[in-house]
Amino acid sequence: MTKKLGVFIKNASREPVVQSFKVIKDRYLPQSKLIANSNQLKSNALSAIIRHHDSTKSFQLRSNDVNTYIGASSISHLLDGWGYLSQAVNALLNGNNGAAIHLAYYAELRAVMSLLASEGVGVFNNKHIGLKNETDFSLFIKRKIKNEPGSGKSLLTHVFAWDAFEKWCRSDVKPSYDLLRLFRVKGNTFSDLLPGFHPRATQLVSSSIAKDWLKQWAFDVKKYKSDRELRNFVSYRPQTISGFDKQLDFKSTIKNVYGLFQVLSQSASNPFDYLDKLLLKTLFDELYIRPEISSRGNLFDLINDSFTSVGATLDATTQRILLSGLPNNQSHLIFSEAAKNKVEPLPIISRAALLLRVSTGSTSMLLEDAHIGKDELNFVWENYGFNNGFWETAKPVSEFYELWTEIETEYSELSNAAAHLSNSSFTVRNELEEDLNKLSQFNRACLWGI
Repeated sequence: MTKKLGVFIKNASREPVVQSFKVIKDRYLPQSKLIANSNQLKSNALSAIIRHHDSTKSFQLRSNDVNTYIGASSISHLLDGWGYLSQAVNALLNGNNGAAIHLAYYAELRAVMSLLASEGVGVFNNKHIGLKNETDFSLFIKRKIKNEPGSGKSLLTHVFAWDAFEKWCRSDVKPSYDLLRLFRVKGNTFSDLLPGFHPRATQLVSSSIAKDWLKQWAFDVKKYKSDRELRNFVSYRPQTISGFDKQLDFKSTIKNVYGLFQVLSQSASNPFDYLDKLLLKTLFDELYIRPEISSRGNLFDLINDSFTSVGATLDATTQRILLSGLPNNQSHLIFSEAAKNKVEPLPIISRAALLLRVSTGSTSMLLEDAHIGKDELNFVWENYGFNNGFWETAKPVSEFYELWTEIETEYSELSNAAAHLSNSSFTVRNELEEDLNKLSQFNRACLWGI
């Protein structure tokens, strides 16, 4: 029963999660399941953890059940997070800012819970689980702060998730892998591209920039705590008590929503092609301000070297993004909105999308490390796509690219139609309701992204 949260996070391991996915692959995927029917946590995880902790009960959780449950939860939290994001966008498009903020916050929370699960940390209620190895796990029951009276304080779901994430971000040993493996441009991870940019680039990133970059792009947990407090205002206080002179600019909102959706779009070589190119620009810019990097040559030559070193060609579109010369918070709407410390729909939706991109990459890498092919999870994708109205007849994994193609087509038709309509809620909703519903389906990105 660990009382120091930093120690608890440090001792939690990703390796048991990888091994749990190998068990899932061998035992449960052939039955179209993620966990066993007999898993002790399946019906009521919180009750099972309480019984395990109660010394008067003759009940012990089995390590295999705990490991596979937490492993599978990384997928489940991820799907739920993208679902909350989609609902937040839908609320925004329907003029309900309060609901949009509330739902976007929960998208952020689920993204964090998915990421922590992939790192061996199960977030529950006031008792949480850390996987130490394949046969052992620990419980976090109360946090004891030095010189604080009493035996410590329980951390409920929201507080624990954010505080654990903050400890993870600050840890010198987390994650256990190179974070830059999660991002790709032209089929190559950022880790692959860095040595060609500068021989010392990898060392510099691993020692400083990576964690700063992680926090900069919506991973500043202090900001999230602030958002959470203000989120309570949105969730529990009356929202239609003032501001009656304000009307939603539907056409502008539709344009902004599409801009955020577009940055999550895929290509043949990368599930988040546009966003990852923008993030690579951020990384190169951060590196190039260092004298030991810039003294090697001009920025174009270093970027070009990074691609030629892996046998890739720097095409005109990628070059234009990487050498735009724009400050990061001006390179795209998603970054300019995420940088705003405001409790408004677009900033929180943007931060949620960035977090979900990272969590999607983390879960995807878990599946890759466990040698699980995407098509082995067809039963998950088919059910998710059908229940969310993406299709009537499930598409094979090879055709998931059409999920974005449909959005491009839909927006083209929607924007053309909107140009001839008045900018009122009544007109837009009555004429374009079906199109708006599809435009809000940001959770499509989960299927092409993982």
